[in-house]
Amino acid sequence: MKPISWSKVFRNIWRVNALALFLLLTLSLIAISTSLVSGFFRSSHRTQATAPDLAPQEQGEPELRLGQFSRVGSSSVIRAELRESGGGSFSLKSSGSIIRNVLFIDANDGKSWWLLPDSNSAIEEDHELSLTQNGAEIPFGRVYLVGSGEKETSKQSSIILADAKGNNQVVIAKGSILIDELTTFSVAEAKLLYHDSTEYRLASINPSETKLIKDTKMPIVFPPRK
Repeated sequence: MKPISWSKVFRNIWRVNALALFLLLTLSLIAISTSLVSGFFRSSHRTQATAPDLAPQEQGEPELRLGQFSRVGSSSVIRAELRESGGGSFSLKSSGSIIRNVLFIDANDGKSWWLLPDSNSAIEEDHELSLTQNGAEIPFGRVYLVGSGEKETSKQSSIILADAKGNNQVVIAKGSILIDELTTFSVAEAKLLYHDSTEYRLASINPSETKLIKDTKMPIVFPPRK
């Protein structure tokens, strides 16, 4: 009987164990890779949140289009105006078109949101709040005059202060009002002069916190005409 070569036996056992270990590691890597890829796509799907749909357009209604795309400062957010044709040929730069809403899109994750909850109102005025730093304009807020878009003398409007990306906003005033002047002192202080049919008012606002600090009646009396 030929003596057993224990070294050869151990070498064979090691080869089998090494092959089994290799197969186990390969299967583990495949499982981990599959899990990561699946998780990535699930995560990507979650972050692609979009702005809620506005009411669908009915046949015969004025056409709505997005345009006037612009970057918000140096951020990854893009803003676009939703405009309604004022009749005739459609032009996003036409004075006859009406701004119904503003869409904000984060180019990094695809999320988007609307400034206003619907497309029934009209943004009649849009004032950017910005300061110059190192030769560049840095926007940090906007003031909107939002009305019905109609031309009645009794129409109701709202003055809205929002941050530059349209995430936070506060209503400064409501009524039959018009904006006269807007002056920026710093990111934390701006003055807004507006009036209605009876009085002028001066609103002190903090754009950095999207906050109304004080709203004061101004005793302005125009001199008589000769």
